[in-house]
Amino acid sequence: MKKLSIVEENARNLEVRIVESSRSLKEELLGNSRSLREELRENSRSLEEKFSRNLKEELFENSWELKEEFLENSRNSEVIINDNTRSLEKKLKEDSQNLEEKFRDEISKEPQKLRQEVDSLNAQIEECAGKPFAPAYAACATTVRCGSIIRLQTPTFDGKTPFARYLSAFENVAEAYSWTKEEKASALKVQRLEERYGNRHLEQVYSIDLKHRTQRSNARLQEFECAIVRLIGLSYPSRPAEYLEGMAKNVFIDGLKDTKTATKSG
Repeated sequence: MKKLSIVEENARNLEVRIVESSRSLKEELLGNSRSLREELRENSRSLEEKFSRNLKEELFENSWELKEEFLENSRNSEVIINDNTRSLEKKLKEDSQNLEEKFRDEISKEPQKLRQEVDSLNAQIEECAGKPFAPAYAACATTVRCGSIIRLQTPTFDGKTPFARYLSAFENVAEAYSWTKEEKASALKVQRLEERYGNRHLEQVYSIDLKHRTQRSNARLQEFECAIVRLIGLSYPSRPAEYLEGMAKNVFIDGLKDTKTATKSG
């Protein structure tokens, strides 16, 4: 009986010790868990800060490298553009000089060609001077009416009419005005210049443009009037001023966009 009570007491003591040990172990585990959690949290913050610093430094370094690369590319592009610009300017200058020299050569040749043609015509006039001309050739000379006066006008040699016929008509006009040889030569020079550089061949074109010319929607009356006067002068250069003035008024009124203005002007 006494042994049984000793065993039970030992069992109770062992149980108490076990309970105390488990409690102590539990408290120790809880303390270790809290310490580990705090340590993990601290390590996490440290790693995060370190990673953030490394990332910022890397980004800053990469941005600086990109900036340097961009600046280098910009400098290279500027050098290439400057080289191309200088090359283009040099080529344009050379082309301009070549064109200028070619233009000078052509201009220097023109007076010589014109002088040769005039000398040839003068020689033909002198050769044909004194020869009788058929009266039928007199019809080649055109007439121009200036008011009540009818004037003879020198014919135009188009290369299709026989030269003898042209020369006959020219001599008729020269004889009618009692021209000397110098005046004949001057008339031929003027006629040659007009044929080469004049705009007589465009008179019909100007006339058609004048016929269909109307006031543009954004054009002022003064601009439209100037355009009409210019086209009439180009279309009928030999007509008297009174005739051109009347024609300009009619064309101006017909071409007005504003019908009220046109009616009021009429």
